[in-house]
Amino acid sequence: MRIKLESISIKERIFYAFLTYSLISFVISVSSFVLFRETEKIDETALIIQHLKLKINQTFRYGNEFYVYEANNEAYYKSGQSIYLQNQADLRDEIYVLLDSLITSEKAADFNLDHEIIDLRKLLVQYNEVSLKISKNLFQIGFKDEGLIGNLRNVAHKIEKTKGIDMIDLLTLRRLEKDYFLRFNFEYISNLKNHYTKFKQNIKRSNTLTSSQKTELIQDLDAYNLFFEKIVALETETGFKENKGMSASLKNKVDEIGTLMQVISIRAEEKKIAIMSIIRTITVIMVTLSVVLSLLLGISYGFITKKR
Repeated sequence: MRIKLESISIKERIFYAFLTYSLISFVISVSSFVLFRETEKIDETALIIQHLKLKINQTFRYGNEFYVYEANNEAYYKSGQSIYLQNQADLRDEIYVLLDSLITSEKAADFNLDHEIIDLRKLLVQYNEVSLKISKNLFQIGFKDEGLIGNLRNVAHKIEKTKGIDMIDLLTLRRLEKDYFLRFNFEYISNLKNHYTKFKQNIKRSNTLTSSQKTELIQDLDAYNLFFEKIVALETETGFKENKGMSASLKNKVDEIGTLMQVISIRAEEKKIAIMSIIRTITVIMVTLSVVLSLLLGISYGFITKKR
């Protein structure tokens, strides 16, 4: 049955009018709160991405500083400890936490960046694996009296102290060794190997050395050659001095991470701007609707309070 407006009392009209206004105001308030929370969420995600970029760049700086300051620092090879590697490890853990928080909380998905964030994590894992391998190789190679270089020098000094040895052969061997370490030219490796073979033959043919001296010298010379070969193998794998091997791989990873991080930053900013534009539009609509409703309520007040 149709209810005529004239049959509704003034109190009921006022009640229905304010109930309608209150319900609409409530919806607007809830919507405003949701939009405000969405804005906070967007800002939080954008801030995480910004912090992520800064921490990744800082990780790269610690890596570079390690190669600059620790590669020729005897204290590092004695202790095996590096403040740069430790700082890098700490930052690495923080970066993984940030990446995992973006993935598990679906914040990356909100920005349509979930695949990029996962790819970034994979690249960072690969970078860290190569970086750690390079640092381990450098530590194993050693410096001055430490590591394989220290073993090489100790054996050379032991050979040098043997009476009756041909010093020209030994000095030539050491010169070829130093030429390689200074220039990292593989021609010196071949020259050293040839001279090593010649040196052994001269020891065997020597008339000034006893049989026991010859045996010990050949063992020491073989040990010297073995240490040198291990150093060359590690140097070749690392490619530290020539930017080849793992060093080139590390540089490529840095470039890939930098490019992907740039894509993530740009897309996150574009997404943030787009979402904020939508939120501003909705906010304007809600405010306008609220004002219109208030005006309508004011205009209709006379009609609402009109006596039957």
